[in-house]
Amino acid sequence: MKTFHCVKLNFSSPLHLGRGIGETYDTGSKLLHSDTLSAALASARVQLFGDKNLKDYLESLRVSSAFPFFENHFFFPKPMLKLNLEIEGQDEHLQNKSLKKLEYLEQPLFEQVISGKLVAVPENRFSENKKYLWADKPVVKNILKTEVQQRVTVPRDGQGDSVPYYVERLFFSDGAGLFFLMETENEQILHETEVALKYLEDTGLGTDRTVGNGFFNAEVTTLQLSVPSTSNHSMTLSLFCPAKEELSGLLKGDAAYLMEKRGGFIAGASEEQFRHLRKKSVFMFSEGAVFHGNTLSGKVLNLRPQWDDEKLHPVYRSGKPVFIPVVNQ
Repeated sequence: MKTFHCVKLNFSSPLHLGRGIGETYDTGSKLLHSDTLSAALASARVQLFGDKNLKDYLESLRVSSAFPFFENHFFFPKPMLKLNLEIEGQDEHLQNKSLKKLEYLEQPLFEQVISGKLVAVPENRFSENKKYLWADKPVVKNILKTEVQQRVTVPRDGQGDSVPYYVERLFFSDGAGLFFLMETENEQILHETEVALKYLEDTGLGTDRTVGNGFFNAEVTTLQLSVPSTSNHSMTLSLFCPAKEELSGLLKGDAAYLMEKRGGFIAGASEEQFRHLRKKSVFMFSEGAVFHGNTLSGKVLNLRPQWDDEKLHPVYRSGKPVFIPVVNQ
């Protein structure tokens, strides 16, 4: 059994998550990644406590990416394992199609899957869109849905035509939201993080916060996750950027992973003149990746662009993962 600090984000407004690819808003990310969360927490901490020991703060705190929940039903990402799942009433072809669409498993099923147990579930445990697999019959039709809103850019100088554009926003059902897990052994770090969360409740997460998107109420609690007692593989619950010296050992044998390119603008810069600058880009291993070994260390990177101005501060992003042991058969 592994115990985490758990933060439930109950959104009171829609959420737009940018993809870091310029002025493209009509399709957003469906996942609030760990580096975005840790960067938001770090930025809030700077506003509240100053920038002293900022890198040490990120080194001492690990956060997972944010996954969906509904009331007391928590969903975890599908592991990049050969899933020991059997869908009752489906032949092999239909079962493969169902498992390909699947993105999240409810906690009781997730715990069985990562332990290598054979799990048989009825077909009616899938959500309507086939992306969620419930431990029992689904109790809500949709945890979240997306809508595209039309907006208009109006020239500030009054010259030229107004230009329409579109923004995709996430809407959560009543009782639904996102949760993420935290790990730290430092009580002061935990205290600063909880204070930073209160600050973010009023400033929001994601893009378009100035027009009312991304506001939430945070509930800090604990979550116990049943994990294998012995295993020689680990699964990421966050983005992961390994140190060079640990990489070769992780990729032994039957490691399975996808890569995620991370970049975008320095939107949280304290100086407005720097907010048009792009961070350096970096590739990280995505959530659900499975690696050989019992320990994933990771590192904190400085993605500050080359810019000849001493006032431009470091742009830290955390690649230190939350991870769990898994049985990879």
